[in-house]
Amino acid sequence: MTLTIHTPNTLLLGIYTRNGLSVALGNLRCVDGEMIEAIDDADVNVWALLDRTLTDAKAMQPDNLIVFSNDKDLIAFGTPPLQIPQTDGKTERMFFVQKGERGRYEQIPCGGDPHQWSIARLICGYRRWHFQHTDKLPKAEERWQHRQQSTAQPQ
Repeated sequence: MTLTIHTPNTLLLGIYTRNGLSVALGNLRCVDGEMIEAIDDADVNVWALLDRTLTDAKAMQPDNLIVFSNDKDLIAFGTPPLQIPQTDGKTERMFFVQKGERGRYEQIPCGGDPHQWSIARLICGYRRWHFQHTDKLPKAEERWQHRQQSTAQPQ
């Protein structure tokens, strides 16, 4: 089955980035086809924004993820195979359990941008995911303009 915007239990995210500000808007397509507005957030760091958004979305337990963005680096990162951030020689001790086997600890490379590592881990929790580049994100761009104007006004 192909992953589309009509696939049930799919988190649909639109991330619009321009001039150092990123905005994320997201909806959850429920199993019955209903759309629930789920995400409205902004940050100056697109990686921190996506990390926080995916972390918050875990509570909704979506099976699938589709991300639309005008940020080409974000799209390149999320397009299989995942573009894992470069490590800086550090490792992290993690515990793994495979079905039918005893658990074990392994040293896993880490370092680099912690948000990118967290995003990679979170993405792997979905059954299927897809990242799509687009410059046509009218609602997210409108929200970006609103955020830009509200931060530009003197207090």
